[in-house]
Amino acid sequence: MGAPRTGLRMTALGALMALSAACSQTPPQSMPPQSPYAPMPQAHSNNAAASLDHQGKPVLYSFMGLKAGKRFEDLSTAAFAYDVTADRWTRLAPVPVPEGRLASVAVALDGAIYLFGGYTVAADGYEISTPHTFRYEPETNTYHRLADIPKPVDDSIALAYKDRYIYLVSGWHMDGNVSTVQVFDTKEGVWFNATDFPGVPVFGHAGGLVADYMLVIDGVAVLGKDQASAALALWNRHGWGASIPTILPILNGIRSRPMAAAPFIARREPGPMNAV
Repeated sequence: MGAPRTGLRMTALGALMALSAACSQTPPQSMPPQSPYAPMPQAHSNNAAASLDHQGKPVLYSFMGLKAGKRFEDLSTAAFAYDVTADRWTRLAPVPVPEGRLASVAVALDGAIYLFGGYTVAADGYEISTPHTFRYEPETNTYHRLADIPKPVDDSIALAYKDRYIYLVSGWHMDGNVSTVQVFDTKEGVWFNATDFPGVPVFGHAGGLVADYMLVIDGVAVLGKDQASAALALWNRHGWGASIPTILPILNGIRSRPMAAAPFIARREPGPMNAV
């Protein structure tokens, strides 16, 4: 069964939001400043996003997410493309799922965009992590269903490697974070597991991959009602190394001190390659 969105994950997110508000030195504003760029055709949050050069021009893509109503019926299947050069939005074919998704992730590779996971929310607040994998083809505005994620995750990160592999690192599965690192081989269309994430499993983290180095930073770990954690980890082509976690206590729902930039670092010593 899934877990209610108002449960452990929302408790952790609420604490971080409270911390952000408490630490902010900027007076609250009733309205955000007006953007000089064309607005999305329809407001969305918690959407999957990716960038891709199309005919030599940068294009940003948005898939699914949550519409302005912010209720369970406001989950979206909508997709959009933003031409950065022309400052113009285009509505794309919707993602072919029966209901919208939150917290899916997307990444560009070899002229296409790969879309992974996400979760649905029922009227009673229960969420279900979904296994769907799609390849979106910008040239034809079409989606192709690919092999499902073995362990469905949402609020993960997707990182492309060697123009072939896509890594899903940690994230949320049904009712808790997982340390699993799942790899999709875009040439063979199959999944396999790499070495587990070495630190405390997180959701809502960020990451990047340059050459043979992967950086995974921040995120939220649910460790108990009085603790939460963030992360900084480093991976190279030989795999992960040991990590040193730092756990920050939460007092009355708010962290007792600001989140550290690098609560833990993973570093790898030379050794056999264990990822691909």
